[in-house]
This record gives sequence, structure tokens and C-alpha cells, in this order.
Amino acid sequence: MKNNTEEPHRFKLLEHFVAPIVVGLVVLVGQFFIQPFIAQRQEILTAGWQAKRNCYIQAVNLVNQKFASMKWDGPDAANVEYKKSNPPTSEELNKCYTELILFSENKEIIRIYLACFGILPEMRPIKQEYRIKLLELMRKDLKFKAMHIEPDLVKFIVIP
Repeated sequence: MKNNTEEPHRFKLLEHFVAPIVVGLVVLVGQFFIQPFIAQRQEILTAGWQAKRNCYIQAVNLVNQKFASMKWDGPDAANVEYKKSNPPTSEELNKCYTELILFSENKEIIRIYLACFGILPEMRPIKQEYRIKLLELMRKDLKFKAMHIEPDLVKFIVIP
């Protein structure tokens, strides 16, 4: 006759081996199926963010080029003669505008971009505050930490 206490002991011993094996299999399934999906999703998000950042840099460069091609008047303007550069072309503006529409999720960025070129009649004349607002909105959209931009520190610079 067999002792009945041996049977539960075998099951307890088996439980100690089965639980780690099941957990190991679940982890392996996660590594082979779920992690690649997560990595692919992260890669898509990163590529989208980089495309948006590149688009924003191009937009700011075009705004700077436009501002460098203008003669600035007013109490804050430098009262010295400086060399103006060439304004951006319509082709450059439209290419960047299209990219902004594709990548930006903030309509105000697009509106302020247009204001920086005097395209919106209700936002004429072109003002430095439009460039500052554009920088603030782009930083926020790229999820950078909030930073109050002091207008005196980000004025457009001209060199006599």
C-alpha cells in the first residue's frame, strides 16, 4: 500500500517547477511578439517628432530670412544702416507651409507662420512678436519644458 502523503508532495514539487516555466514562456512570448510591436510604434513616434522638428527649424529659418530682408522701424529698431539679405522665395515659403500643414497639430503655428510674412491682412504689419510667438508655440508643440521667452532676449538681431 502507498502512502497518500507522497501524492500531494509530488504536486507541490511540480507546482514549484510549473509556475516559473509558465512565467518564462509568457516573458518569451512578450519578447518575441509584443516588444517588436512596441519598438515599431516608438520608432514611428520618434520619426514623426523628428520630421516635425525639422519642419519647424526650416520654418524659423525662413522667418529669420524674411526678417533679415526687411528694414525695421520703430522705437526698438536699431538706428543704424545694415545690410539686408534676400527674402525667401515663394517656392520655399509654400514648401514649408505644406510641411507645416502635414506635421503640425496646432493651427495657431500655421497662422503665425503666415503672419510672419505679411500674408494675413488682419495681422499686418509684420511684427517681431509674431516670431517670438511662433518660437513659443513650436517649443510647446515639440513637448519641450515650458519656458517663458523674454521678448528682449529673442529679438531679431541685425549687425551694422
